[in-house]
Amino acid sequence: MSIRARTPRITPVVCLVLCACEPSVPPHPSVARAGPSAVAPTASSAAPSPERRVEQWLAKMTLEEKIDYVGGDRDFFIRAVASLGIPEIKMSDGPSGCRNWGPSTAYPAAIALSASFDSSLAERVGQSIARDCRARGVRILLAPGVNIQRSPLNGRNFEYLGEDPFLAGTTAAAYVRGVQGEGVVATVKHFAANNQEWDRRGISSEVDERSLREIYLPAFERTVREGHVGAVMTAYNLLNGTYCSEHPWLLRKVLKDQWGFPGIAMSDWHAVQDAAGAANAGLDLEMPEARYMNRDKLIPLIREHAVDSAVIDDKVRRILRTILAAGFLESAAKRDDVPLDDPKSSSVALEEARHSIVLLKNSHDLLPLDRAKIKRIALIGPNATPAVVGGSGSAFVSPFHAVSLLDGLTRAARGIEVDYHPGVQHISERAAGAKGGVGSDARRDSLEGGAEVSAIARRADAVVVAVGFGQSADSNSAQTAFEPFWPPPWARQAGLVEAENSDRPFELPAPQLETLRLAVAANPRTIVVVNSGGGVDVQPFADRAAALLWAWYPGQEGGRAIADVLFGEVNPSGKLPVTFAKRYADYPSAPYYNVDGGKKTPYTEGVFVGYRGFEAARIEPAFPFGYGLSYTSFGYADLRTSTSADGSARAVLTVTNRGTRAGEEVVQVYVAPPKTGVPRPPKELKGFARVSLAPGESQSISLTLEPRAFAFWDDQQKCWTVTAGAYEILAGASSADIRLRQSIDVVARVLAP
Repeated sequence: MSIRARTPRITPVVCLVLCACEPSVPPHPSVARAGPSAVAPTASSAAPSPERRVEQWLAKMTLEEKIDYVGGDRDFFIRAVASLGIPEIKMSDGPSGCRNWGPSTAYPAAIALSASFDSSLAERVGQSIARDCRARGVRILLAPGVNIQRSPLNGRNFEYLGEDPFLAGTTAAAYVRGVQGEGVVATVKHFAANNQEWDRRGISSEVDERSLREIYLPAFERTVREGHVGAVMTAYNLLNGTYCSEHPWLLRKVLKDQWGFPGIAMSDWHAVQDAAGAANAGLDLEMPEARYMNRDKLIPLIREHAVDSAVIDDKVRRILRTILAAGFLESAAKRDDVPLDDPKSSSVALEEARHSIVLLKNSHDLLPLDRAKIKRIALIGPNATPAVVGGSGSAFVSPFHAVSLLDGLTRAARGIEVDYHPGVQHISERAAGAKGGVGSDARRDSLEGGAEVSAIARRADAVVVAVGFGQSADSNSAQTAFEPFWPPPWARQAGLVEAENSDRPFELPAPQLETLRLAVAANPRTIVVVNSGGGVDVQPFADRAAALLWAWYPGQEGGRAIADVLFGEVNPSGKLPVTFAKRYADYPSAPYYNVDGGKKTPYTEGVFVGYRGFEAARIEPAFPFGYGLSYTSFGYADLRTSTSADGSARAVLTVTNRGTRAGEEVVQVYVAPPKTGVPRPPKELKGFARVSLAPGESQSISLTLEPRAFAFWDDQQKCWTVTAGAYEILAGASSADIRLRQSIDVVARVLAP
C-alpha cells in the first residue's frame, strides 16, 4: 500500500514571491511521495526542512560539481552525487507508455486520450503509466506533450492532445496529477510553438504574443498552475528568432516569473546551441549530456562575469528540491511489487482505447453488427494485422503482446467466418517483400490484388477495411524484440508512417485508396477503420462507405476495443479533438504551414486555429471539432446560467438518454463573445463533461466557467482583458451541434498575466 504525503499547496502568487526573493524555495506541492516504503514526515521529525536540506547540499557542492549536475548523464539520467547521498535519477520517454527500458504496456496515443474528453480517465492513464515506470526504476517521465495541432501534416500530432488549448490543458493537467501521484515527475513538452516536424531544429516559429497566450501557451500554463507539473521540456525550434532552450522571455519571464514554476526546465535532446544563452535564459538541465553547459564552457563565462555563479546555484536548487519533493530519497526508485507486464495496465489501456474511438458515420444503422444476420465478414487492408499500436518516434512503445484488428475481430465474431486480405499492393513492394499494402503514389496498372479484394468483399455480409498510417516496419508490434524507434528512410519518404522528425501527407497512400474504392464498389455494407493522428483526405471514401470509425493509434489492446465497438459490446463515445477538413486548403494554417522565408514560418492565421478559423471563415468541415456519434441518442434541456463576483460563471443543464442502449455523452460548453473592435473567434470551448446514462435516464450537469473563459489577451496592455457585454453560453454535442444557448451579461475586468 502506498502512503502519500503532500506538502501544503502553494499558490502561484506565493511561488512567484519565493522564487524571486528567497534563496531557497519550499518543495513543489505537485509530486506526491509514493511507494511501498515511503514514510510521511511528521511535525516532530528531527530532519531539517526540505528547503534547509537543499541549502545544506548546495553548500557542500563545489562549483564544478554543480556544473556537472546540470548536464544529463548516459542519455536518460540525472547523475548521482554520491558524497551527498543523492541518487541518480532515471528517465523514460512517454506519453504512451514507459518506452526506453524494454517492452512495456503500450497505451493509445495521446490524441486518442484527448478524444475521450475524460479528465478522470486521463488521470488514471497517468497513474497506470507511472506504475509501469516505477516497475522499471524510472522516476521522470518525459510526458505529456501539449503542442497544439495547427496542421494535420505534423508527423508528431498523435503525441499531442488536439487543436483546442482548453481541452489539451485540462487533459494534460489530469494526466500530470495521475503521474505525479505515483511518485514520478511528469515533464510537459515541447515548450513552445513546436507545431511541425519539418526542419524542427532550424525553423523559427513566428508567432505574435496574443496567439501564444491564447492558443499555444495555455495548455502548458494549466499543467503548471493546476497540474503542478515538476518539469518542463523546451522545444527544438526557435521562437521569434531565439531558440526555445535559450529564450529568456519564455523561460524566465513567462514560465518562472509569471506562472510561478519552481521545477526543472530541461532541454529536448541536443536542443541547446549556446552555453551562456541557455544558462542565462533559465534552462536548468541540458539533456542528454552537457555539450554546452559544462565546465569547459561555463567556468570561463563565470570568471568573465558573463554568467553569474548564483545562476548555477538556482539550477541545482530547482533539480534538488524537485526530487526531494517527489520523495525520491524516501523510497526505492524500483517497485518490485509492480510486474513489468502488468494486467492492471492492460486493463487501463483497453478502457482508454474503448473510450477514444470516434464513430463518424453510420448509415442505416449498419453498426453495431448483428450476429444473427451476419455469417461472413471480410477484413481487408494493411492495418488489419499486425497490430498498429502507435505512431513512430520517441513515443513508440514496444509491447509484450498486442491485439491486432484481425485478432480482435476473429475472437469477437463467435462463429462468424472472417476472411482476411491485406489489400491492394504496389507490384514493386511485393517484389521487395514489403507487407502492411502501403505504398506511395502509384498508377492502377502498377497495383495488384484488386480482383481478390473485390471477390472477398462481394461474398461477405459486411466488410471492414483497415487503412491509415502505421508504425515503421522495423518496430512493429507482432511480438518482436525491442527495436530502435526511427522508421527506415523508405518508410518516411513514402509517407507510410506518422513519426517524429518527419511530416506526412494529407492523402492516404494510393494502394489504400484503391483498396477502399474496390471494397465499397463491391459491397455497400463497408465499414472503414482509420489509424491516424489527425485528419486525412476522407473525400474519396467518406461518402461511399456505410460507416466510418476513427481509431487513432489504439495501443496494444486496440484490436479488441475496435471489435467491441463493431459488435456493440461497447457503445462508441469518443469525440473529435480536431477538425477534419474536406480539403487540405481549408485548414486556416494551410497557406502558412511549411513556409520557409529565411528559416521562418509565419503563424499568420493568429488565434484562428482549427474550428475557430473554420467558423470565422464560414467553411464547412468534413467533420467538426467535438463530433462523434453513438448507438443511442441524447436530449439536452433546461440550460440555466449564473455569474459570480469573481468573474466566473456557471452553466447547468439536463441531459437525457432517449434511446434503448446505455451510452456516454460528452457535453460541450462554448462561449461566444460580443462583437467588439478586437477580432475574436465566433466561439471557444470553455467546459466539458462526460456523462454515462442508462436508457431513459436523465442527469443534471453543472460546469464552472473560469473568469478567463471570457477574456482575450490584450497585446497593448500585456494582460487578459474581459470586455463588458452580452456573452452567449452555448451547450451542445459538438462545435457545430449547439442544442441550447443563453445570454449572460459580463462586466469588464482586467486579469493579471
